[in-house]
Amino acid sequence: MLTETKKKVLKFVVDTLNEHKIPFQVSGGLGAIAYGSKRELRDIDVEINKKNCPIVRELFKEFIAEDFRNYKNAEFDAWWMELNIDGVEVDINQVEECYAFDKEGNKQLLPGNLIDTELKTIEGITFPVQNKKNLIEYKKMLARNTDLTDVEEMLDSN
Repeated sequence: MLTETKKKVLKFVVDTLNEHKIPFQVSGGLGAIAYGSKRELRDIDVEINKKNCPIVRELFKEFIAEDFRNYKNAEFDAWWMELNIDGVEVDINQVEECYAFDKEGNKQLLPGNLIDTELKTIEGITFPVQNKKNLIEYKKMLARNTDLTDVEEMLDSN
């Protein structure tokens, strides 16, 4: 399911955050895979609380490809940082005040918090994943082809 490199990077990120008691959740494609999507993982998406951004920045400073900033494009408006660990992209964003744009271009607050996560295990690595209902809602709103496939496969895996 995961390449050896992505598995190693996921374990490193999860272990580092757990060791430093940083609350987090995995979302995006890996979240969808944890709920039954069968697609190949492109990157690892992690959400943290805003107050922990400086700590997380320091923990992963040697891997920063793009430092924390307000990231805006046609799909998102979020406080975000990109890491590159052994060639694997790890996107870390704050869970509060994270927005996405729907297909009509309307800015919407993404559903999510770090309270109602679900613990999932993939290839021996256990980590908190964004609540399935919130992940499906988010992916339906974005409505990219990959997201819609993820939703279909997550719903089929019940």
